[in-house]
Amino acid sequence: MKQFFAIIDGPMGGGKTTVAKLLRNKLSRTAIIGKDRIKWFVSDFDRAPKDVAMTDRVVRAMCKEYIKNGLNIILDEGFMEKRCVLPYIELAKENEMRLFMYQIEAPRKILLARLSRRPKAEAAKTKVSQAKSLRNITRYFKNKNGGAIIFNSTVLTPRQIANRIAREMTSVRR
Repeated sequence: MKQFFAIIDGPMGGGKTTVAKLLRNKLSRTAIIGKDRIKWFVSDFDRAPKDVAMTDRVVRAMCKEYIKNGLNIILDEGFMEKRCVLPYIELAKENEMRLFMYQIEAPRKILLARLSRRPKAEAAKTKVSQAKSLRNITRYFKNKNGGAIIFNSTVLTPRQIANRIAREMTSVRR
């Protein structure tokens, strides 16, 4: 069967990580990579461009190694600009993988409410402020990548979204 590369994109609070975690039990030989989880491996990670770029290089290297070893990839990341997602699209094409792109979204007001209830990431120095969350959400919607299947996480539960994604991936792979 042909390997796949799935990108789960969306704004902060959309449900990307929750859906990715649910997919873990539905798909075999699949590496689930979240850039947010990778950046907190660094004890004093700084959201400055230098550390963000380093994290991106590490994630691309992880993807390449997993692909080389025959694994599928699910990348859960809120890409703020199309140019940021393009290297992963190219990586999938270079390796002749089936590419799936999804965006999990909700209205801004709902996203901000979800984020206000979210605890600080365990390894993070500080919780993301509401102002930064709003900037990131606005930036996402302004620059979002086209061509993806869009799920509204206020209409569908994370489990329903994961089930639909898993069905699509497994039906295409046969």
